[in-house]
This record gives sequence, C-alpha cells and structure tokens, in this order.
Amino acid sequence: MDELVISPRPFFTTSLKYMLKCPHRGVYQVGVDTLWVSDVFGLFTLRRVIDDRSIVLTVQPNVDEITALDLASGENGPESMARNTDDMASPSAVRAYVEGDSLKKVHWKLTMRKRELIVRQYEEAARPDTLIMMDCGLMNTTREMALDVEDTMCEVAAAVALSQLRAGFPVRMPLSSKNPMDVSGQSLADFGRFLTALTEVRFDGENPFESVLELETRRLSRSGGAVIITQRMSTQISDMALRMKRNGLKVRLYWISDSQRAEAMGMLMRLSGMGVSVKRVSPLCDWKERNLAS
Repeated sequence: MDELVISPRPFFTTSLKYMLKCPHRGVYQVGVDTLWVSDVFGLFTLRRVIDDRSIVLTVQPNVDEITALDLASGENGPESMARNTDDMASPSAVRAYVEGDSLKKVHWKLTMRKRELIVRQYEEAARPDTLIMMDCGLMNTTREMALDVEDTMCEVAAAVALSQLRAGFPVRMPLSSKNPMDVSGQSLADFGRFLTALTEVRFDGENPFESVLELETRRLSRSGGAVIITQRMSTQISDMALRMKRNGLKVRLYWISDSQRAEAMGMLMRLSGMGVSVKRVSPLCDWKERNLAS
C-alpha cells in the first residue's frame, strides 16, 4: 500500500499520474482507501474513508519468441497419424495420378473407363496438436521465490503456445489447479485465451504432477508433440517424457529451477541423449535474457 502526498494550488484542478509497480503477473484490484486533507499550515486535518478498489489491473506474462516444435516431420509420429486418419471409404473427389501416389488410392473402375490412372482424393487430415502440460502444484518454497517460479512457468507456456499456433499447429493446455481448466486453440487468433488463462491460473493443484501426466498420456490420440513445464524433476516425470517420446511424439521439457543438483542434471542429460529436447530455465534471470529455445 502506497501513500501519496499532493499539494494542489487553490482554485485549480490538479491531475496526478502514478505508475504502479507490478513485479508479478496476475489480476489486481486497485483504488483509493483513505483520503486525508490538511490546510497549508497544518492546523486541521480531515479524514475520509473511500475504500474504492473498483479498478481492475491485469498483468499478463511476458511472451518470448522461440522456435516451434516441428510436428510435420518424422516417420513414426504425426505423419503416420495423419495417414491413418484418411477415410478410405469416403473420398471427397478424384484426380489424375501423380507419381508417388499410393496404389491403394487408385480408382480402378474409373481408370478402366477413362484409360488413364485416376486416384481418389481425400480430405486433408487434421494437423496434429501440441499438448502443453504445466505443473500447477503447490510449491515448497518462500512466497517470493514461488511467485518468480510461477511467472517463469507462465512465460514459458505462453511462448510455446504462441510459437505452435503461429506455426499452424493446434494447441491444448490442461491446467490442473484446484479449479482445473482446459484451454485449446486452433489458430493464432486464439492466443488471447491462453494469455488470459496463464494470467489468472493459480498454482494450488492438489494432485501430483506425475498423476496429471499419466492421465494426459492416455489422451494423446491426436497429439503430435508434448511440452512439459515443471519446477520439479523426478524419476517419474523423466520416465513419462521418455514414454511419450517412444510413442512417436516430439517432446520438449522445461525445468524451471536455478538448481544444479547432480541427480536432476543427470536426468536432463539422459533425456537429451534419448531424443527429448530439454532446457533448464532459471526463475532468477530476467525474461529478456532467457533463451527458451532448446
């Protein structure tokens, strides 16, 4: 709570501009609590309780520019899923054969009639989505450090969502707070809903993040990539990331910590060696100095 002293000129209107310092993202209610008026000689003072906090101040996470996960490449992941989503019983049109077309798509009856190879044309398969999984559990640390970690995690999640939507990949982001929400978007026009959710999300989830990962792993039928953002590194989280990688997903893991403990660093090295993109991001570093690209 700040106290301001104003010395207005008699019979003149005085305007005041005041800049509020907001070191952390979130939604705040601001206004005037109490008004004190004194004469120039300090002989009398009037006090009036205003208690008006009707102004809502929204502080959104900073958003960095990072390289998107390319979900269009790879033989075992998204491309194979896209091929499997073709409905071979319901072609949308036909066209002339082009070198490289699968013989399974040849329309043999029409080919015999026209005396040239004709293939069935199908609706383009939906692009694989990116699943962003952020640890929204309670943090066992000081309040100030927890706020720094929360800000960093939200900034990383926002940067990932923006990069994937900009690259044309749909994004889904389940937030497992005490009041959970599931945010999804198909294009860059939907980025605002991710930014709003990351501004308002509370880190008060009661379920272990490992359980959240286990649950989401069962819902990966349309996902081509997974991004894990956590302030903790455990064997279970590491194993879950490797399982997603073996299932054909592109996997990126952000560990939000300034720690250098050997056990966690060993897990990151193991994940990197197995093809998982990993990055340790310090919450004590200014967001402009961070390199979130893995």
